[in-house]
Amino acid sequence: MKTKIKTTLLTVFFFLGFLTSLHAQDKFEFAVIFYQPVPRIMEISINGIEYKKIDVDNKEVLGLNDVNAALKEIKNMSKEGWEVFNTDIVQGQTVGSRSFVFYLRRKAK
Repeated sequence: MKTKIKTTLLTVFFFLGFLTSLHAQDKFEFAVIFYQPVPRIMEISINGIEYKKIDVDNKEVLGLNDVNAALKEIKNMSKEGWEVFNTDIVQGQTVGSRSFVFYLRRKAK
């Protein structure tokens, strides 16, 4: 009888702990910044809802690998709670043609 009670109590505690851990998972919003220094274009997709296309000023891009314009946008977005969790570089078909991709997330409100 004691074994049955212990087993039942352990099962209940395990089940309650499992439900608590499921509920405690964080929910996130996601954004992607796609930046091309050569045509000076930055595209931002936010949470599958919002899209922005930014033409970067010619004076801001100093070279083929200059991502400062994208970093400025990431800095602005970080003030709103966004954080970079991954990056990628996509090589184009011509020499020097590459795109920089930044994946961001923030906790959902």
